[in-house]
Amino acid sequence: MLTALLALLCYLYQLPTIIIGDFIQFSLPVLIIWLIIAVIRAHHRQQRVGRQELVSPANPLKQALVRALTNEQEHHRKLVQHLRHKQQEQLDQLDLFSHEIKNSLALLQAAAESQPAVSSTQVKTNVHQADYYLNILSGERLAMDKSDLDLKWLNLSKTVNEVIRQNGQLFIAKQLIPKISISPVQVMTDQK
Repeated sequence: MLTALLALLCYLYQLPTIIIGDFIQFSLPVLIIWLIIAVIRAHHRQQRVGRQELVSPANPLKQALVRALTNEQEHHRKLVQHLRHKQQEQLDQLDLFSHEIKNSLALLQAAAESQPAVSSTQVKTNVHQADYYLNILSGERLAMDKSDLDLKWLNLSKTVNEVIRQNGQLFIAKQLIPKISISPVQVMTDQK
């Protein structure tokens, strides 16, 4: 642009055209050096952004954008960390319940191997414990995949009494007597 301006001035004032040649000869190397430095600085800035180093923004808009990007990255990092922690808790629960089921089955197997006849109470207790943990595992699966939920209104006291009746053998084996004081309340929940 400067060369075109100089050429126009030379034409208007009828100056020798050698001035244009000298201008190009002496200003072109400076221009090339300046362009190389600008490209190198832009490349370094882009690398720092890629490595997520702090870039000193030149204006308030860029500062706000950098701040928003940093906040969003931190929020995303915390969310991923929370989801990993939750997933690990679920895996730990699944391991625990599957271990309890294996224990119940191992007790049955050991009783069957050591005695010619296993009492029905012992079989019922161990089968009931395995069934109890299978139901919990089923509930954990439902918690992981919410698409299988069958929500309906249930009477809480009836549901609690049903669960206690189902676990009666366990209460007897552990010599526990549950005491319940629930007023009749309707709750929206899945039967499991």
